[in-house]
Amino acid sequence: MQKKPFIPIILGTARVDRRSEQVAKYVYSVAKTFPIQTKVYDVADFVTVPRTIPPWEKESKAITSPWQKIAKRANGFLLVTPEYNHSYPGELKLLLDMAYSEYKGKPVGLISVSQGGFGGARVVEHLQPVLANFGMIHVLSPVYVSHVGEWREMDSKKTESMYGKKITLLTQELLSYI
Repeated sequence: MQKKPFIPIILGTARVDRRSEQVAKYVYSVAKTFPIQTKVYDVADFVTVPRTIPPWEKESKAITSPWQKIAKRANGFLLVTPEYNHSYPGELKLLLDMAYSEYKGKPVGLISVSQGGFGGARVVEHLQPVLANFGMIHVLSPVYVSHVGEWREMDSKKTESMYGKKITLLTQELLSYI
């Protein structure tokens, strides 16, 4: 019997009152309709020190090993990240830097979040070369969530019509690389 692919959903910010958490939960609700194993992983649970921790240093294994194990087991990733000041949150970069070879050849689908009308387009532009450096395959259909401040007010039908189909297509495309 073939195992279901494991696709972690990364919540890419630890900011208090983050709006992207609701989006990550929605991505999870869509992703779990696929024949995959998935779970939302919060950067706040892994980034416990405010500095880069090289994954190759022996002293850092206690800090980096939990994320490395998840990244190694993963067949691909769905990454939900807000755009902060035209780029990605620092804690997301710290998390990504906790592993390296564990990412090679794995697809990643991006869901960007912003308060403005562009849906975090610039964070996607900034993440692409970082992900390429790790040897990850950037899925070409990112989902841009604009005006995330209105997310709480949206009813489920509006959310589904605006984002459900896009997240479904992104997940299907990601799975096609596995």
